[in-house]
Amino acid sequence: MEADHSHWPLARDHALVLYVDTLCRAWSTTPSRLMPDELLLSEVDLTSENFHLLQGEFIAKLYGLLTF
Repeated sequence: MEADHSHWPLARDHALVLYVDTLCRAWSTTPSRLMPDELLLSEVDLTSENFHLLQGEFIAKLYGLLTF
């Protein structure tokens, strides 16, 4: 687990938080109610200036970061 976090820069954390906040605003929900399997990063999302840092990451890795 520690090795996974060593390759996860702070800028990518910011992009993920921004994506979750944007998604929650669009769905009128809170981040605590968002389930990891609801993270649906489209090609448009991945190529946007705000979320391009999430490219190349496996969705399973994102699930691991968001589930506890």
